[in-house]
Amino acid sequence: MLAGAQVAFKWLLQWGPTLIAGAAIALLGNFLLKKQYRNQRFASQIGTAAHGDIDTERKRDIVNTINPPEDNLKRFTLDELHKCRGGPSNDLLVGIQGLVYNVGANEAGRMFYGPGGSYHIFAGRDATVALAKMALEEGMLNSPPAKWVLLSNEERNCIRQWARRCCSKYPLVGVIDFGQGENEAASKWREQIAKL
Repeated sequence: MLAGAQVAFKWLLQWGPTLIAGAAIALLGNFLLKKQYRNQRFASQIGTAAHGDIDTERKRDIVNTINPPEDNLKRFTLDELHKCRGGPSNDLLVGIQGLVYNVGANEAGRMFYGPGGSYHIFAGRDATVALAKMALEEGMLNSPPAKWVLLSNEERNCIRQWARRCCSKYPLVGVIDFGQGENEAASKWREQIAKL
């Protein structure tokens, strides 16, 4: 019995590190393949240039998601939106490019945008300029669409990514009523950003 244990121990000392290294390499390879698959699947869903152009119907779907028809959506004034900053009896809403998302619809959204959350400053406001500039500053909140055109190309791309992220995670519940001329500017802006 003792001789068998000694043989097994010698074999383990000789081959154990090789087996452990092989298992580690196999696990790493599996992880990387899954990650690559997920990235390719996501890229094909949003149609990034790295994976070729997407068909016209898919582009129209993306444009309609980021710049939806406004007929059936609730219109919020900035004052009405400001009341929706979370809390026990309030909705938790955020405006991006004049579209209003219910970020309180899931746990992650409540954690980030709710009272005490790292993005609570954006709750109950249109955060277009602040998110485009990646700035947590009160002065950049509720900027009218006329100021959106001053954003750089890099900032426009950043807000486009935020808009896509929000429309994939949170329900769209309304649009912000900035006033007649500004509402048209917001709609035209969203059309341009969706086509970037």
